[in-house]
Amino acid sequence: METCPVCNAQLVSERMSLSRGVFANVEVCPRCQEQPLDDQEREALRQLFLRRAFRIGGSIAVRIPMPIAQTLGIREGTKLNVCVSEKGILLEPRQEGAA
Repeated sequence: METCPVCNAQLVSERMSLSRGVFANVEVCPRCQEQPLDDQEREALRQLFLRRAFRIGGSIAVRIPMPIAQTLGIREGTKLNVCVSEKGILLEPRQEGAA
C-alpha cells in the first residue's frame, strides 16, 4: 500500500463514483482526504467503463474490458446470469455448481 504524497499517511481503498453509475476502488488518504488521481486518470478510468453495443448475428453484444473481467473472475466460457432491473442490466458470474 502506498502513502499519501501530501501528508505521508497510509492510503486506504475506497469506492469512488467516477460518474453516474460508474464506480471504482481508489486509494484515498484518511487524514487529508487527498486522492492521488488527476483528471486524466479519472477520465481513463471512466472510459474503461464506457462500452458500445454491437450486433453479432441476431444478438446485441457488449465487450467486457479485460481488467474488469479479471477482477470479477470472468474468462472465456464463464456462464453469466443476466438480470433486468429498474436501473438496467446486471451481469453476474454464475457460481460453480449452480444449476
